[in-house]
Amino acid sequence: MRPLLRSIFRVAEKEPAPQGPPPKIQLLLNHVKQDLDAQLARGHTDRLEHCVALLHLAYTHMDVIDVQERAEISREIADALNRCHAAGTNDPHAPIEASVPTPVICSYPRSGNTLSIRLAAQVLQAQILEAMPGSMIPFSKAIYPKAYPYVRLIKDHIARPIYKNDRVAIVVRDGRDTMISLAFMSHKFGSHEFTNRGELAAFIRWLDTDYPFGGWAKFMRDAAVLRQSPDKHVLRYEDLMAGPQPFIDLMQFLDPEHRLSDERLTSAYENRDRIFDSIKSNPNANRSWGIGAAFEPDSLFYEWSQARKGSSWRQSWDAEAKKAFHETGATDFLIEYGYETDPDWWRH
Repeated sequence: MRPLLRSIFRVAEKEPAPQGPPPKIQLLLNHVKQDLDAQLARGHTDRLEHCVALLHLAYTHMDVIDVQERAEISREIADALNRCHAAGTNDPHAPIEASVPTPVICSYPRSGNTLSIRLAAQVLQAQILEAMPGSMIPFSKAIYPKAYPYVRLIKDHIARPIYKNDRVAIVVRDGRDTMISLAFMSHKFGSHEFTNRGELAAFIRWLDTDYPFGGWAKFMRDAAVLRQSPDKHVLRYEDLMAGPQPFIDLMQFLDPEHRLSDERLTSAYENRDRIFDSIKSNPNANRSWGIGAAFEPDSLFYEWSQARKGSSWRQSWDAEAKKAFHETGATDFLIEYGYETDPDWWRH
């Protein structure tokens, strides 16, 4: 075990690692779980940061594990990380202080967070962590390693007040173009049974009462409060899709000291289709993205499936859906972010 740990620590200290086989992830995981059990049994938390760092490092080597074993190892890592987070004692309202950048990227689900954070991670060679429940690589401000070799990007779907003192990019999208995509994803995960044309209004109302992240307008209200604090940057998904400059601005915000050239960032942006291709080739893509799925014309998802990268809400929204969305308080934000000019759009 000692040579293995020395190898991992060399990575953590940015020392050259010795040549040889990849780290034995299961052995490392077993060591961390034993250490974690001992700490929690004694009520100690002084080494939890150490455990979290090793678990995060282990996750960066998941590609060396057999595909059949990867899911189980991921669950073990997630369980151990959640146990660390549950016992963490850091002040979640304090700013994130780390040896490398650890910014947050917030968006409402289906608003471009995946594309934004993957593009940024490729450029920064960053590790993506998630602050949402059920993640395989969770992040919590209650406990996180402050000395760590990799840039970390934190993905979240809630504009949390605890990010007030952190560097946060907020990705927004016309909420009308997120609704049906979100309806498909949440349906595939068994959250509701709204699948027919004419049920969109019921789904919009369901979001405000039963969806863990709430409705689109709620996210926008929370984001408006968060934006009043320093070190916040807003990116519209539609602008990101239109050209490279919004991505360049995002990268300069996330890591202003990195100083990558505009040419390098533009080149990375122009390769964004690789991210879409990786999603399409993922065997789980059909479950949440509906890649390749076919729908009947009377399906709630028909028009959406015909124009995935474009805007299709006008073809699929009925009068009741427009009214329901307006009643959530969404119209004010549609106007503020340039998605609407007419406050009575929902009446037409």
